[in-house]
Amino acid sequence: MRKIFFIALSVVCFVAAAQAQKVVSISKDDNNHTIEYTATELRHAELKELISTLPATVTVTDEESDIITIAAPTSVFPYLKFDFRGDSLAIASDNGAPKKVMATLNQKCHIEVTIPSQSLRCITNTSDMNLFFKSGKCADKLQMVNTLTMSIIATDITAGSNMEICNTGTMTMKVDNLNTEQLYTLNTGYLYMRGATTAKSVLQNSAGIENSLLNVNCQKLEIVSTGEGIIEFHGIADAVTVANMGKAKIKTSKLNNFK
Repeated sequence: MRKIFFIALSVVCFVAAAQAQKVVSISKDDNNHTIEYTATELRHAELKELISTLPATVTVTDEESDIITIAAPTSVFPYLKFDFRGDSLAIASDNGAPKKVMATLNQKCHIEVTIPSQSLRCITNTSDMNLFFKSGKCADKLQMVNTLTMSIIATDITAGSNMEICNTGTMTMKVDNLNTEQLYTLNTGYLYMRGATTAKSVLQNSAGIENSLLNVNCQKLEIVSTGEGIIEFHGIADAVTVANMGKAKIKTSKLNNFK
């Protein structure tokens, strides 16, 4: 179990999106291996998009705040770039960052990011990401995009009119409830999904490998597959359309309109 304790406090001011930042040194004891972390606070009134090109653990909170907290191993921190472009924040490394130093980041050692949920519209991962939602209430439209490895765990994720899940890498998703009007899932990689949705319209498009089980309560369910694996739906669907042009096993027998 990780033990986090503050070992020093220093304040460093530098410019990022015209905001001052406060840097704090943290020490983490992980499996008897101590890694010193440095944390910073960024401010942005309405962050709508987060892009991470480095291994990261992202926690989405329900706090009505403009504060974004980022912590990284102290050896890595000087080589990180926090690039604000409008309402988007990209986390990346400098082109000249030493490979040996950046190798500190891996599946067991992540950059840790905490962001507020209220205006969030898009999270994009091009590395390794663990994504947790402490609050699922996001903007009216929400998109989650993965091109490498991503794990999403939440009790509830809410986006008013539309939610899109796009995966071209490896994605594991365990969400008790996906609350939205329209839910669209596009998978061309490997997708493992367990959860439920209250969306009125559900579209599942899979051209990769899939192991999914989704409990629905919808007016329209459309399943298009040119891939393989198991795609299963339980619950209620007033209208169901299935187009299976691949090798996937599409299971709809537990939907009420087939009983």
